[in-house]
Amino acid sequence: GLITGVLLPITVSIPVVYPWLTYWTQPRSTISILKNSKETRHWDLIIIAYGIIDFFNKSQTKSVGEYITNFPILILTGIIGGALAGYFRVWLWSWLLHLTGKWIGGIATRQHLRTAFVWSSLPTLTLAVFWIPFLFIHGEAFFKKGYVILAPYLVLDYTFAAVAFVAVAWKFILLLKSISEVQGFSIWKALLNLTFPIIIACAFFIPLAIVIGMIVK
Repeated sequence: GLITGVLLPITVSIPVVYPWLTYWTQPRSTISILKNSKETRHWDLIIIAYGIIDFFNKSQTKSVGEYITNFPILILTGIIGGALAGYFRVWLWSWLLHLTGKWIGGIATRQHLRTAFVWSSLPTLTLAVFWIPFLFIHGEAFFKKGYVILAPYLVLDYTFAAVAFVAVAWKFILLLKSISEVQGFSIWKALLNLTFPIIIACAFFIPLAIVIGMIVK
Protein backbone atom coordinates (compact mmCIF):
# COMPACT_ATOMS: atom_id res chain seq x y z
CA GLY A 1 0.00 0.00 0.00
CA LEU A 2 0.92 3.67 -0.20
CA ILE A 3 1.77 4.07 3.48
CA THR A 4 3.87 0.91 3.61
CA GLY A 5 5.64 1.84 0.40
CA VAL A 6 6.66 5.32 1.47
CA LEU A 7 8.24 4.09 4.68
CA LEU A 8 10.61 1.77 2.86
CA PRO A 9 14.16 2.98 2.13
CA ILE A 10 15.25 4.19 -1.29
CA THR A 11 17.99 2.07 -2.79
CA VAL A 12 20.36 3.56 -5.34
CA SER A 13 23.78 2.57 -6.65
CA ILE A 14 25.55 4.28 -3.75
CA PRO A 15 23.92 3.95 -0.26
CA VAL A 16 20.48 3.20 1.11
CA VAL A 17 18.76 6.27 2.52
CA TYR A 18 15.74 6.73 4.78
CA PRO A 19 14.71 10.21 3.58
CA TRP A 20 11.87 10.53 6.09
CA LEU A 21 14.51 10.60 8.82
CA THR A 22 17.72 11.90 7.24
CA TYR A 23 16.32 14.82 5.25
CA TRP A 24 15.42 16.81 8.38
CA THR A 25 19.03 17.25 9.49
CA GLN A 26 21.05 16.19 6.43
CA PRO A 27 19.22 17.78 3.50
CA ARG A 28 22.25 18.10 1.23
CA SER A 29 23.48 14.53 1.45
CA THR A 30 19.94 13.15 1.32
CA ILE A 31 18.86 15.19 -1.71
CA SER A 32 22.10 14.35 -3.53
CA ILE A 33 21.01 10.71 -3.39
CA LEU A 34 17.31 11.29 -4.03
CA LYS A 35 17.90 13.41 -7.14
CA ASN A 36 19.49 10.42 -8.89
CA SER A 37 16.77 7.98 -7.87
CA LYS A 38 13.93 7.13 -10.24
CA GLU A 39 11.75 6.04 -7.31
CA THR A 40 9.09 8.64 -6.58
CA ARG A 41 6.68 6.58 -4.49
CA HIS A 42 7.25 8.98 -1.58
CA TRP A 43 6.19 12.03 -3.58
CA ASP A 44 2.46 11.44 -3.71
CA LEU A 45 1.97 11.31 0.04
CA ILE A 46 3.98 14.52 0.58
CA ILE A 47 2.38 16.44 -2.31
CA ILE A 48 -1.19 15.47 -1.42
CA ALA A 49 -0.78 15.98 2.34
CA TYR A 50 0.96 19.34 1.89
CA GLY A 51 -1.66 20.49 -0.61
CA ILE A 52 -4.54 19.61 1.71
CA ILE A 53 -2.91 21.21 4.77
CA ASP A 54 -2.12 24.37 2.80
CA PHE A 55 -5.72 24.52 1.54
CA PHE A 56 -7.13 24.39 5.07
CA ASN A 57 -4.60 26.97 6.30
CA LYS A 58 -5.59 29.42 3.57
CA SER A 59 -9.30 28.60 3.89
CA GLN A 60 -9.26 29.42 7.59
CA THR A 61 -7.33 32.66 7.01
CA LYS A 62 -9.67 33.77 4.21
CA SER A 63 -12.86 32.62 5.98
CA VAL A 64 -13.86 30.33 3.13
CA GLY A 65 -16.67 29.00 5.30
CA GLU A 66 -18.59 32.18 4.45
CA TYR A 67 -18.81 31.00 0.83
CA ILE A 68 -18.86 27.21 1.20
CA THR A 69 -21.45 26.86 3.95
CA ASN A 70 -21.83 23.07 3.74
CA PHE A 71 -19.07 21.66 5.98
CA PRO A 72 -18.77 18.20 4.31
CA ILE A 73 -18.50 19.95 0.93
CA LEU A 74 -15.79 22.23 2.33
CA ILE A 75 -13.83 19.21 3.58
CA LEU A 76 -14.24 17.39 0.26
CA THR A 77 -13.16 20.51 -1.62
CA GLY A 78 -10.10 20.75 0.61
CA ILE A 79 -9.11 17.14 -0.02
CA ILE A 80 -9.62 17.17 -3.80
CA GLY A 81 -8.71 20.80 -4.47
CA GLY A 82 -5.77 20.71 -2.08
CA ALA A 83 -4.32 17.59 -3.69
CA LEU A 84 -4.64 19.03 -7.21
CA ALA A 85 -3.17 22.34 -6.07
CA GLY A 86 -0.25 20.45 -4.53
CA TYR A 87 0.65 18.85 -7.86
CA PHE A 88 0.22 22.15 -9.71
CA ARG A 89 2.46 23.92 -7.20
CA VAL A 90 5.24 21.35 -7.71
CA TRP A 91 4.98 21.63 -11.50
CA LEU A 92 4.98 25.45 -11.48
CA TRP A 93 7.79 25.94 -8.97
CA SER A 94 10.08 23.33 -10.53
CA TRP A 95 9.56 24.99 -13.92
CA LEU A 96 10.26 28.49 -12.59
CA LEU A 97 13.29 27.38 -10.57
CA HIS A 98 14.68 25.55 -13.59
CA LEU A 99 14.06 28.50 -15.90
CA THR A 100 15.54 31.17 -13.63
CA GLY A 101 18.31 28.89 -12.39
CA LYS A 102 19.68 28.62 -15.92
CA TRP A 103 19.99 32.40 -16.02
CA ILE A 104 22.65 32.23 -13.30
CA GLY A 105 24.40 29.00 -14.32
CA GLY A 106 22.32 26.34 -12.57
CA ILE A 107 23.00 22.71 -13.52
CA ALA A 108 19.89 20.99 -12.11
CA THR A 109 17.28 19.30 -14.26
CA ARG A 110 13.56 19.84 -13.62
CA GLN A 111 13.49 16.36 -12.07
CA HIS A 112 16.17 17.43 -9.58
CA LEU A 113 14.25 20.59 -8.69
CA ARG A 114 10.97 18.72 -8.34
CA THR A 115 12.71 16.39 -5.91
CA ALA A 116 14.10 19.33 -3.95
CA PHE A 117 10.76 21.14 -3.83
CA VAL A 118 8.71 18.09 -2.83
CA TRP A 119 10.99 16.98 -0.01
CA SER A 120 11.39 20.50 1.38
CA SER A 121 7.64 20.39 2.17
CA LEU A 122 8.22 17.62 4.72
CA PRO A 123 8.15 19.86 7.85
CA THR A 124 4.70 21.22 7.01
CA LEU A 125 3.25 17.71 7.23
CA THR A 126 3.60 18.00 11.02
CA LEU A 127 0.66 20.43 10.94
CA ALA A 128 -1.68 17.54 10.13
CA VAL A 129 -1.36 16.56 13.81
CA PHE A 130 -3.23 19.79 14.63
CA TRP A 131 -5.59 20.07 11.71
CA ILE A 132 -7.29 16.72 12.36
CA PRO A 133 -8.41 17.67 15.91
CA PHE A 134 -9.15 21.25 14.78
CA LEU A 135 -11.68 20.00 12.24
CA PHE A 136 -13.41 17.85 14.86
CA ILE A 137 -13.33 20.42 17.66
CA HIS A 138 -14.20 23.63 15.81
CA GLY A 139 -16.08 22.34 12.78
CA GLU A 140 -17.34 24.73 10.09
CA ALA A 141 -17.30 27.73 12.44
CA PHE A 142 -13.49 27.68 12.34
CA PHE A 143 -13.65 28.80 8.69
CA LYS A 144 -15.98 31.75 9.27
CA LYS A 145 -15.33 35.39 10.10
CA GLY A 146 -15.23 36.46 13.71
CA TYR A 147 -14.80 32.95 15.09
CA VAL A 148 -13.54 33.10 18.67
CA ILE A 149 -11.54 30.15 19.97
CA LEU A 150 -12.82 29.02 23.35
CA ALA A 151 -10.47 29.24 26.34
CA PRO A 152 -9.93 25.45 26.74
CA TYR A 153 -8.50 25.30 23.22
CA LEU A 154 -6.27 28.38 23.36
CA VAL A 155 -3.19 26.34 24.33
CA LEU A 156 -3.71 24.07 21.32
CA ASP A 157 -4.14 27.10 19.07
CA TYR A 158 -1.00 28.84 20.33
CA THR A 159 0.97 25.61 20.03
CA PHE A 160 -0.24 25.23 16.45
CA ALA A 161 0.86 28.79 15.63
CA ALA A 162 4.33 28.16 17.09
CA VAL A 163 4.75 24.82 15.30
CA ALA A 164 3.50 26.35 12.03
CA PHE A 165 6.09 29.14 12.28
CA VAL A 166 8.92 26.67 12.91
CA ALA A 167 7.69 24.34 10.13
CA VAL A 168 7.55 27.12 7.54
CA ALA A 169 10.98 28.44 8.56
CA TRP A 170 12.49 24.95 8.44
CA LYS A 171 10.85 24.30 5.06
CA PHE A 172 12.51 27.44 3.69
CA ILE A 173 15.93 26.41 5.04
CA LEU A 174 15.60 22.89 3.61
CA LEU A 175 14.50 24.22 0.22
CA LEU A 176 17.39 26.66 0.14
CA LYS A 177 19.95 23.96 0.96
CA SER A 178 18.37 21.53 -1.50
CA ILE A 179 18.44 24.06 -4.35
CA SER A 180 22.04 24.85 -3.48
CA GLU A 181 22.90 21.14 -3.69
CA VAL A 182 21.16 20.26 -6.97
CA GLN A 183 22.03 23.51 -8.76
CA GLY A 184 25.67 23.57 -7.61
CA PHE A 185 25.10 27.00 -6.04
CA SER A 186 26.26 28.75 -2.90
CA ILE A 187 23.51 29.48 -0.38
CA TRP A 188 23.35 33.11 -1.54
CA LYS A 189 23.04 32.12 -5.18
CA ALA A 190 20.36 29.58 -4.24
CA LEU A 191 18.50 32.40 -2.48
CA LEU A 192 18.70 34.43 -5.69
CA ASN A 193 17.35 31.46 -7.66
CA LEU A 194 14.47 31.23 -5.18
CA THR A 195 13.79 34.97 -5.33
CA PHE A 196 13.36 35.16 -9.12
CA PRO A 197 10.21 32.96 -9.25
CA ILE A 198 8.64 35.01 -6.45
CA ILE A 199 9.23 38.22 -8.42
CA ILE A 200 7.81 36.64 -11.60
CA ALA A 201 4.77 35.32 -9.72
CA CYS A 202 4.10 38.74 -8.15
CA ALA A 203 4.51 40.48 -11.52
CA PHE A 204 1.87 38.16 -12.99
CA PHE A 205 -0.63 37.55 -10.20
CA ILE A 206 -0.85 41.04 -8.65
CA PRO A 207 -2.03 42.72 -11.88
CA LEU A 208 -4.30 39.72 -12.52
CA ALA A 209 -5.86 40.10 -9.05
CA ILE A 210 -6.38 43.83 -9.66
CA VAL A 211 -8.09 43.20 -13.00
CA ILE A 212 -10.33 40.47 -11.51
CA GLY A 213 -11.19 42.78 -8.61
CA MET A 214 -12.20 45.53 -11.04
CA ILE A 215 -14.34 43.08 -13.04
CA VAL A 216 -16.07 41.76 -9.94
CA LYS A 217 -16.90 45.28 -8.76
